[in-house]
Amino acid sequence: MELNLHANATTTPKTRGYIQRSRKSVVQLAAELGVSETTIRRWRGRTTVADRSHQPRNLTTSLSAVEERAVCELRTSLQLPLDDIVEVMQRCINAKLSRSAIHRCLQRNGISRRPKPDKPKAGVFETASVGFIHIDLKHLPALQRRTSYAFVAIDRATRYVYVEIHSRRDSETAAGFLQRFLAHFPHDVHTILTDNGAEFTDRFAVDKKNKPPGRPSGSHPFDRLCKQHGIDHRLTKPYHPQTNGLVERFNRRIAEAIGREEKRGSARRTFADHADRDAFLGKFVHDYNRTRLKCLGYKAPIQALTNLPGPNTFAGTTMHLSAPAGDDHFVYVSFTMVWRYHYVMTSPPIRQPVRIIGIDPGLRRTGWGVIETEGNRLVFIGCGSVEPPDHLPLASRLLAIHEGLAAVLGDFRPAEAAVEQTFVNKDGVATLKLGQARGVAMLAPAMFGIEVAEYAPNQVKKTVVGAGHADKNQIAVMLKILLPKAEPKSADAADALAIAITHAHHRASTALRLKVANL
Repeated sequence: MELNLHANATTTPKTRGYIQRSRKSVVQLAAELGVSETTIRRWRGRTTVADRSHQPRNLTTSLSAVEERAVCELRTSLQLPLDDIVEVMQRCINAKLSRSAIHRCLQRNGISRRPKPDKPKAGVFETASVGFIHIDLKHLPALQRRTSYAFVAIDRATRYVYVEIHSRRDSETAAGFLQRFLAHFPHDVHTILTDNGAEFTDRFAVDKKNKPPGRPSGSHPFDRLCKQHGIDHRLTKPYHPQTNGLVERFNRRIAEAIGREEKRGSARRTFADHADRDAFLGKFVHDYNRTRLKCLGYKAPIQALTNLPGPNTFAGTTMHLSAPAGDDHFVYVSFTMVWRYHYVMTSPPIRQPVRIIGIDPGLRRTGWGVIETEGNRLVFIGCGSVEPPDHLPLASRLLAIHEGLAAVLGDFRPAEAAVEQTFVNKDGVATLKLGQARGVAMLAPAMFGIEVAEYAPNQVKKTVVGAGHADKNQIAVMLKILLPKAEPKSADAADALAIAITHAHHRASTALRLKVANL
C-alpha cells in the first residue's frame, strides 16, 4: 500500500484507526503512542484516516476587483510584460502593490505567459507548368587536390534533375551547361531561376562601365543565351537562398549521399578518383529520376516528364558518361526522346502486354504474384502462395513447392519470371534450406522455357516504395496504389507482387545485360 502522508505527520493510518477504535482515555493514548493530546482528540473526532488538504479555503489577495481587472487588461490588450505592468499599477493605481501579488493575479487568470507570435507560414512555390527550371551550383569536396562543381537543374513541375560536373565555375561553363540542358530537355523552357553568382549574372559586378546599379547588364553569356531562346531569367533576392529552395534541397541530398558512402582503401577515401565520384553521382541522379515522390502523386520524375501531353508520344531513358575536349569533364545524364515513328534508345521498348510472375521462395510458404505490364501500365492478374504441410520431410516439401508452382505456371502462362535473391543471415542451416527452396522456385519456370531474373530484397523495396529499408506495411500501402485490385492474403503473396513490379520496371535493362552476357 502506498502511503501519502503530510511531511510533519506523527501518526500513520494504522495508528489513526487504532485511536478511533480505542476506548482508552486521551491521556492514556497520548502516553502510549508518544503524541500530544491534541493529536488524539483530532483523530478521534474524524471518521477517516487520510490527511486533509492544507490549502486555505479563502485565498487572500491584496488586489481589489478593479485592480485585478486592470492587470488583466494590461496583459491581454496591450501585451505588456510583468515588469511594465508592475510599473503602471504602482505609478497610476496603487503604489503598495507588490510584484509577486501582480504575478499571482496573472497566474490565477491563466495569463502569466504572454502568447507567442504565430510562426510565419512556410513558403509554397507557385504552380508552374513544365519548363520552369531551378539552376544552382554545388561545391563538391576536393578530390586529388582538385576542386569540382556540380551544375544542377531541376524542373519545378516534374522534379526532373539534370547534373553536370565541371572543374570550373565561370560564365562560359555555366552558359555551356545551359546550352546542353536545353538540347537535352524534351520540352520548351520558359523560365529559369538562379542565384546572383557571377557564373549566372553580372547583377552585382563592379568592373563594368555604364551598367545600372543592382541590375544585370544583359551582356553576360548566360543572359545572352536565355534571351536567344526567349527564356525569362529570374534572380533570387540577395542572401535569400530559400527562394531557390527546390534545387537547394537537392544539393543537400547530394551532400548527404556522399556523406553516407563508406571510406575505402588504405587512404580511407570515399572515392578513388574523379571518375569514381562522377559515376556515383551519375547513378544517384539516375536513381532519383526513377524514385516515386509523394509530391508527384507517387510518380517518378521520369514518369511525370514522359506522360505529359504534347507532340511526343513515348520516351525512353539511358545514361551517358562523356567528357568534352580538354581537362574539363562532366557527367551527362541523358534523357533520349522517342519521336513519332522511331526510337533512339539503348534497347527498344516492348509495346505488347507482357505477363510476369514474381516468386518469393520459402520452405513454409512460397508466394507468387502475376501481373501484366504495357509501358508504364500495370494490371493485376492473380496472387497466392504454395504451402506444403509442415510434417513432410524436406524432399517432399520441395516437391510440393515445385508441383504447386508448375500448376500456377500452367494456369497463367507468364512470359517472364522474377525471383528474390536469398537473404543471408547468421543461421547457416536456415540459409541453406532457403536456398534449396529458391532453387526449386527458379527450376519451375525454367522447365517452361521462361527466363528468370533475380533481384535483391533492397532493390525490390527501393523500386516499389522508394526506400531500400522499407517495412512490409509500406510495401502493402504501395501495392494498393500500384495495383488497386490486388488483395494478397499473405505477406509472401504481397512480396511476390512487389518482385513482379520490380521486374516490370527493370526488365529492359535486365534483358540487355543477359544479351551482353551471352555474347
